[in-house]
Amino acid sequence: MIRFGPAGIPLSCKGRTIRDGIEDIHALGLHAMEIQLVRGRAVVELDDFEELGEIAHSLDIYMAIHAPYYMDFLGNGYMRNKSSKFLQFAGEIGTKIGARTIVTHIGRCGTGPPAASLVKQVLGLAKGSGEAGTVVAADMTLEQAMTVAKQKGPALTGSDLKAMTSEILGVAKSMGLTCEGQDPKAFQAKLRAGDYDDRF
Repeated sequence: MIRFGPAGIPLSCKGRTIRDGIEDIHALGLHAMEIQLVRGRAVVELDDFEELGEIAHSLDIYMAIHAPYYMDFLGNGYMRNKSSKFLQFAGEIGTKIGARTIVTHIGRCGTGPPAASLVKQVLGLAKGSGEAGTVVAADMTLEQAMTVAKQKGPALTGSDLKAMTSEILGVAKSMGLTCEGQDPKAFQAKLRAGDYDDRF
């Protein structure tokens, strides 16, 4: 059976606890949920995880855990030790809730600063909006997005400059930016359709 479900508590859920999320997923007719521990050990319902696992099992919800970010098994001793503890923590939570899968990222991808830092540098921006989708922090041009894509280069998954630039537009979206006055997602769709091929 193929199961579908959200990573985290659904946006449609009125409550913001994991229990609310499990119940909302069931009401939506979905059968999977990934609990996001991405910010480390900040879990409010830690003592309730066994009970939450029982509720998920009774509702036929397949549980998965996303281990905390900021892991780097390729880094220095401190980072390797911290990463081991984060992964162990995810395993403990996963065992309590009856998860069958743990998702993790175990090493840095590529070199140099993150794409968001490069976007801020190219735009002369101190920070993103903090309210992406509501507040626009700045507008970038396609050429600025291409500049960042060239700087990140091999760390991106795109096979050519156009595909890598599309990835940077995804970063721009998460930072609350627009691209040439448009929502970056809409701009990506036009990019894929070939509307801007003459600029590459």
